[in-house]
Amino acid sequence: MRHAEVDPVVHRLKNAVPVTQLPAILGASRPLVAALLELEHLRRVQDQALLVSKWGKAVEAPSDQLVPLAKAAEKTRLRLTRILELLFAGHLTRARRLQNAEGFAAVLVDPTEIKRLVETPRPGMRASLAFMMLGVSPTAGRRLIVHGDGAPLLQSDGQGADPWIGPEAMAAFRRTFAIKKRLSLETGLKSGTVDRIIKEHRVPPIFDPRRIGATIYRRSDLPEALTV
Repeated sequence: MRHAEVDPVVHRLKNAVPVTQLPAILGASRPLVAALLELEHLRRVQDQALLVSKWGKAVEAPSDQLVPLAKAAEKTRLRLTRILELLFAGHLTRARRLQNAEGFAAVLVDPTEIKRLVETPRPGMRASLAFMMLGVSPTAGRRLIVHGDGAPLLQSDGQGADPWIGPEAMAAFRRTFAIKKRLSLETGLKSGTVDRIIKEHRVPPIFDPRRIGATIYRRSDLPEALTV
């Protein structure tokens, strides 16, 4: 095995943290850590402390309006994962930090604000439905929204197993990218004709289809016969 392949693994191991230590490191309860893991927000524990330190203004004590995350889940009868989704997406504008507390134990949120947000219909759809509309498998769809070295191809609001896709994100994806599977539907051409045009013009997919599980092109690379 080459050094270039081993080095990233060694780096991850050196920065790895035992799961049993996460509650103490993050200032979080076990249920909260479980929710963070479910949302896949614990890839880098170091980032969590920095993120928490930037949430809202500091206050001296909780109040009837501002309560810890666990209390907010109890008052709103929502899962912690749902509240964390709203928090990480920046929707909880009244979130504050408790002075002299560390980690997620310092985060205070407003249950009334949370209730208002969940009771208001959200524009957009769950990722699972968005993948169906785009004509990609759940596995391929997940790869579209995963954050790699650059920005994801399809922006999502929140994380976890089935994050939210806003209408702007869907529109931006469709403006920029074309999925081969849907080109015949979009253009009215037979799939064989689409294949022939793509081969004749040597249109390259943006990724190896075997790696992402779908054949995707930039619309700017498509010949006029395949533009809609």
